[in-house]
Amino acid sequence: FFTLPQELVDIILSHVEDRRDLLSLALTSKSFKAIIVPSWLDFIHIRCDSRRIHIWQSLASRPHLAARTRALELINELGGSEQYFWPNR
Repeated sequence: FFTLPQELVDIILSHVEDRRDLLSLALTSKSFKAIIVPSWLDFIHIRCDSRRIHIWQSLASRPHLAARTRALELINELGGSEQYFWPNR
């Protein structure tokens, strides 16, 4: 597994949806921990109104943060009930 290119390892790990599963895998060996903890457990869940332009500008100017976004929830902060999720729930 560790002789695979990092890009392939990242693709494989991107299919693990539950953070607890990533943590469990990281606890199985020092090698997994070195890969998973700095890059995969520290991810971002964004929940905000889509009109908050400063958030999108911040992510656009910091691709390393945008790459760690694993969940996006768009809400209407003006009191509406519409919500949009990525990935789909």
